[in-house]
Amino acid sequence: MDQKNKPVDSLTPKPWYKYRMTWLAFGLPATAVIASIITLVIAVNNAPIVIKQSESFKQKLVAKTKDN
Repeated sequence: MDQKNKPVDSLTPKPWYKYRMTWLAFGLPATAVIASIITLVIAVNNAPIVIKQSESFKQKLVAKTKDN
């Protein structure tokens, strides 16, 4: 079969979303971005309390700023 006898479907290019490589090229980075956003949300929501601010701590902090 030469070009003239081929069906029209085989001559027209496929749309971009029908190629597997396209989904791989867009899918892997998109998955990494989604995973990093989920990780960030988990980290922010479960952040440990670094310093428990009690009244004595606040008084010491105020005293230090008044000395300067």
